[in-house]
Amino acid sequence: MKRKSLFLVFAALALAACNDQSFVDGTSATPTAPPQTPTPTPSPTPTPVSSVGELYHQTYADRKVDVLWVVDNSGSMSDKQMQLGNAFTDFVQGFIALNLDYQLGVVTTDLSNSSQSGKLQGSPTFLTPATPNIVSTFQARVNVGTSGDATERGLGAARAALSEPLRSGFNAGFLRDDAVLSVLFLSDEDDQSSGTWQDYAYFFGGLKADPSKLHVTAIVGDLGTGCSGAGTASAGDRYIYTVDALSGTVSSICASDFQVTLSDLGSIVAALAATFPLQFQPIPGTIQVKIDGQTVPASASTWHYNPVSNEIAFAADAIPAECANVEIDYALAPGQNVTDPVYEHPEDPNCTP
Repeated sequence: MKRKSLFLVFAALALAACNDQSFVDGTSATPTAPPQTPTPTPSPTPTPVSSVGELYHQTYADRKVDVLWVVDNSGSMSDKQMQLGNAFTDFVQGFIALNLDYQLGVVTTDLSNSSQSGKLQGSPTFLTPATPNIVSTFQARVNVGTSGDATERGLGAARAALSEPLRSGFNAGFLRDDAVLSVLFLSDEDDQSSGTWQDYAYFFGGLKADPSKLHVTAIVGDLGTGCSGAGTASAGDRYIYTVDALSGTVSSICASDFQVTLSDLGSIVAALAATFPLQFQPIPGTIQVKIDGQTVPASASTWHYNPVSNEIAFAADAIPAECANVEIDYALAPGQNVTDPVYEHPEDPNCTP
């Protein structure tokens, strides 16, 4: 037993020696070094900047626009209808410049007269870019007279115009699913339609799945008090509440003219951005604005900085054109850790050549 055990031990040693290359060729085996993990190079610490430049791209204008004008035709409205017609040139020129596919329809606030009651007035029932002499034709169209019902029901007239049976009946073709819808109310009295103003806000809001495709404007008497100036008007509270609920625009009917309101409305309806929110807090006096590379100084007629909303707001007549590049440079207010000096905001894909 002892010899057999020794034999097995020597046999195992011999086998190990045969597998050892150094035993065969007389060299010494070099041990393999374990793999080395490279030492990571530390990333440099970003250096804060003291000023930034933000590059915005104006949106592409919506090409299809349906505008419903709801015009009070009661006894005191003759001069206001004339003002609306006179200001229309500023409105439609913006549409023409943008090459918009627009449709303009007019209804009255009279729901008692069966020839009105939400029916688009005039023939053809709405105006388009193909309408000859569009300005003078519209001016005649909004002159709806002053013999209408003294119970003005503008909200109800608009709802009737945009719902069945008129939508696909008498007013067929006016309201297009793929167009922006703008509804404008002009009245020197408050709305007296049946139902709550919330009912109407809900109805108008449901006409477009995309809220940006709906814009509502009221040119009426001031909230709660009415107004005086170029004429007088009772408070247009129901109109104002409805418009505010839909994030629309309210203007005073006692203004001397409606030029600014309609000029501003033209850009809004075309969905062009009038305000550009900043990413960081600027030092206000250092803000510089360029449109397509041209510096635009701040003024009441161009742009101003709103510190409450931290945005650059353009005046109605200075809103950047569609697809324009808007560059806003400014020094940063203290206490902000900003490391990237340039911020580019997304471009509207429709603006890409």
